[in-house]
Amino acid sequence: MTTLTVANLPYPGASNAPSKFKDKERCENITQYCSTRVGNFIEVLSDYIKPDWDQLKAAILKHFDVDRDTKRYKVNNLLRFVKIQKEKHINTLATWAKFQRDFVQIADWLKTHNKITDDEYSTYLWQSIHRGLQMQLENRLLSSEPNRDITKPFKVVNIIEAAEKSLQRDRFDSDLVYTDSDRDNEWDLNDLDTEDSESEYDSDGSLKRSRNELSGPLKLQSTELQRYSIKP
Repeated sequence: MTTLTVANLPYPGASNAPSKFKDKERCENITQYCSTRVGNFIEVLSDYIKPDWDQLKAAILKHFDVDRDTKRYKVNNLLRFVKIQKEKHINTLATWAKFQRDFVQIADWLKTHNKITDDEYSTYLWQSIHRGLQMQLENRLLSSEPNRDITKPFKVVNIIEAAEKSLQRDRFDSDLVYTDSDRDNEWDLNDLDTEDSESEYDSDGSLKRSRNELSGPLKLQSTELQRYSIKP
């Protein structure tokens, strides 16, 4: 049995092509391609009952706010994304992948609708990257192309390739890299030296538990030193 594909479909207007729907048939059959809720709504419209296809189509576009859907993003949406995203650290491939998805959702739509140029697309991508990673990528990109014209933005494909190499999971130093985000997550050991510091924290007891955990080993160490007549 021969398997047919899209390529086997007849061209519009060909002798073996099916006839197109007439306006009345369009009105009658459109509900087959809608959800039940939308179909029920269309069936009560006066232009569906007449039937008048041109008026029905205009009514559907009006009621379902097609203008809002086609004007989905503005350049200001991308500028806001850049402003927020450039403050966020990107230290893993997973974080990079999420960043790309969020960027593409806005920027690709704008580029497809001719709201931004290719150079602007590349520039916005570059500006969205946190300065720490941006410096790593710049060093990598310039080392591979030292004589490039720096008045033009890096190509998107080159930025992505450099980022994936810098963040790859099997880097030899992937478990040893010290980043700014690590510094943000550090404990301030000076907080443990103050008597009243417990009141500066939430009532979840996290700092209090840390002190209790430390007190046991310290008491044991002090006892051992006393056994050997050594003052701690």
